[in-house]
Amino acid sequence: KIGHRHVVDASWEEELCSLARLTVGVTQKGSIAGLNKEGSGSLDPESIYEMVQSGRKVGTTLNLRLKEALDREEGSRRSSCQTIRTTSNGWMWRTFLSLSH
Repeated sequence: KIGHRHVVDASWEEELCSLARLTVGVTQKGSIAGLNKEGSGSLDPESIYEMVQSGRKVGTTLNLRLKEALDREEGSRRSSCQTIRTTSNGWMWRTFLSLSH
């Protein structure tokens, strides 16, 4: 946690400084598909709630952008007589909480 905000998609260096992180799995419709807490640090319920909400918001946006990119790619492949199947359920997005020592 930096100030009153948590870090989404932390860099390797940011991950090294964190004591705990929460991985949030979000479906294309914004449903929570899974949660995984890692690290030795603790997370208070309010932080978990905020992280899940951020993960849901960012994950839903990411899913939409990925689906759009896959649809564009599929369209361009079809025009060159190739086909590709795409599935977009359950993309994972990680929301991290970094706690100070």
